Order: sequence, then C-alpha cells, then structure tokens
Amino acid sequence: MLAAVQLATPWRVTREHRKRPPVRALRLFPALAMLLATASVPFAAHDPHAPIRAWPVLLDLDRPALRTLGQLRFVRGWALASANASFGGISGLVAWRGRLMAVSDTGTAISFRLHDGQIVSPWIRPLPGLARRARKKYRDTESLTIDPATGRLWVATETNNEVWRFAADFARAEAVARPPAMHDWPDNGGAESMTRLPDGRFVVVAEHREGRRPRTAELLVFPGDPTAGVRPIRLDYRRPRGCVPSDAAALPDGRLLVLNRCFTLRHGFSAVLERVDLNQGRRSDLLVGEEIARFARPITLDNLEAVAVEAVPGGARLWIASDDNFSIAQRTLLLEFILPD
Repeated sequence: MLAAVQLATPWRVTREHRKRPPVRALRLFPALAMLLATASVPFAAHDPHAPIRAWPVLLDLDRPALRTLGQLRFVRGWALASANASFGGISGLVAWRGRLMAVSDTGTAISFRLHDGQIVSPWIRPLPGLARRARKKYRDTESLTIDPATGRLWVATETNNEVWRFAADFARAEAVARPPAMHDWPDNGGAESMTRLPDGRFVVVAEHREGRRPRTAELLVFPGDPTAGVRPIRLDYRRPRGCVPSDAAALPDGRLLVLNRCFTLRHGFSAVLERVDLNQGRRSDLLVGEEIARFARPITLDNLEAVAVEAVPGGARLWIASDDNFSIAQRTLLLEFILPD
C-alpha cells in the first residue's frame, strides 16, 4: 500500500492555455461530480447495499480514440464512488461468475456486477473475523484470490503477513495462518500480491522484502493452500526499476501477471504490467518478466493496486483497479482490457 498524493506538476500559462482549462483541471471535474453525487445520498454511510456509482473514463483524455496500450486493448473504464464510507482503498480483486469482488486495506469486502456500464447488485461489508480487530493496520488486507471451482477465497494481510481462507462470497472465515516463510517480511511491505494458479499452487509476492539479488522481490510458490501448513519454494522476481509489486493474477495458461506500482514526487504514479513464466523457476531461482504494458501520464491512472483475470475466447480479460487511499485527491478507477493470446 502506498499512501501518497500525486503532486501537481508546474503549468505554464500561455495564450493557448488561457482559452481552455488545463487537462489536469478537466480530470478533476469527474471527481467533483462523484463527490457531490455520493454526498447527496442520505443515510448510506454504513448501508451494505449503498449504490456504487460509475462514471466512464477514457484511456487518454487527450486522445479519445486511443484503444491500445502496449499489448493490451482497452475496452472501457470507470471512476467509481459510493456514499458508503467503507468503499475505497481497493487492493485486491477477482472476477467470478459475472461478479467482481474486491478487498480494501481496511478489511472490507466489496462485490458488484456490471450491466450496461453501470454497477448493479452491490454489497460492501466487513470481512468475517478481521472486522473484530480494532486497529486498522491489523485489518490491512492487500491481496485476494479465488478457487473458481468452489468460490473459496484467500486474503493476505500485510501487517501480520497472514493468509485467511473464506467460504464463497466471504460467508465465513474458515482458516487463518501465518506462514513461517513470511515471518520476517516487513510490517508495511509484506504480502502485497497473492494468486492461485490453475494447478492449485499459490504465489505470494512481497512488496518490500528484497530477494537474494539486487532489485528483486521475494516470491513464494506454495504447493497448495497456504493455510494448510505447506512449505513454499523461494524465488526472486526481478522487479522493474523504480517499482514494487502491488498485485498478481494467474493467466489461463498458468503464467503469471504481476502489476508493479511506481511513484516519484516529480511524475506521481505510474505502473508496469509484466507477464512471468514460472517455468523459469525450474532452471533458476530468478524470474524475469516480459513487459506487457506501461501506465504513465497522460494515460488515465492512479495508484494501481489490483488486477483480476478472466478467460475469454482468444485471450484474457483484465480488470485493473486503483486504491484511492480514501483521499479526496485520488480516485477509484476500474479499467477493462483484453490481452490477446
């Protein structure tokens, strides 16, 4: 999790700029509209079924027709908001049977469907078991994955570096474990990314735990459910320069997608999406990814923290979401892409 606000870059006033507002200002209008719209919904601050509103966004405000980013094809995108005070902070995401499910860094579960570009059947509620913890940092859920056959869900927390298993739809907590291999991971830089592979293995990636080589992150491959006491294999993931892993998702062919978040005071947020072949681990303990797409201004983005994958004919559908840190200066974005085979 990165609790940071992007700083405005200097804007020179020219004759052309006097005629129209800067692009940065134009990007603030949807956020203001979202704030006003959600503020007008009474008594919804803790309503688990409070509406989640969606405003369409372009991939690039300056190039409305842009549909390609690296190897990705942009389908559509939205900025999301809700009057429920627990909405936001999305840090983990899965797609299952027509629903998107997310967890936030306050230990909250969020679920909804998309229909004709609008959010339908939403619910927002505390995660069973975790909700009893009074301090937010002990409810800091950062990653989410699912068994598509059963609907069971696994959530990793960052401060305690725990893995929780839940029944389908987060109906109840079934198990929790703190794997010994994650004991020495940093409190605020541990289990940021987790995914279940099609063969039943689990991958967990540390945000700020260096591997055995420079500019790597420690990556664990568990042979099964991490809450069952199984021992993982340790590998090093070569992260993009200046970035840290923020989420991971399995592609239908078993390869791994890793979303890496980058931040500088000068340029604000950016992100790099990489595809990683875990078969490299049979020959070496170093995993090197292939860049799929790079998110940087003027592309629409924020603090991109979550990625989910669905199999579709001819490729995979990707959902990428941002963590707004519950800040008025940031947005919850949901972007839909297709990654062709």
